[in-house]
Amino acid sequence: MSTGFQYQVYVGETKEKGRGIFTREFIPKGSLVWTLTNINHLSFTHSQLLEYLADKSDIEKKFIINHIYIYQSRAILCIDNAELVNHSSQPNLCESDTDQKMGCWSVRDILPNEELLDSYKTYETPQWYLELCKSAGVESSADVARLYS
Repeated sequence: MSTGFQYQVYVGETKEKGRGIFTREFIPKGSLVWTLTNINHLSFTHSQLLEYLADKSDIEKKFIINHIYIYQSRAILCIDNAELVNHSSQPNLCESDTDQKMGCWSVRDILPNEELLDSYKTYETPQWYLELCKSAGVESSADVARLYS
């Protein structure tokens, strides 16, 4: 699995959210922590996503829909451990698109063994995505941001 992480990370158990991503090293404020590359994600238009899901089992569909986020009207499915970055109302990461590079930057110093957290409040939530989440019985990114803030 190719990773977009620029620092050493590991998967660990969280107190409330199941699994999450933790850093093994100090990350200074303003650092690029993870970058979207052409090999660490799948990207779909709405119709492409529906076609991709068509032959998947209900469990697979639920997993995929639960782990996508919407960026520039496209469904992004990370296929590296970035799929495990959890939501927080006090995140230590923020997503940004600069110089044609989509990624997550640290908004403050992050200490070793600290969980990497993003705010799902900033994610796009088009109607088709909200309906897809509802039909699959999963929380949308907007639901997660509202429920866990």
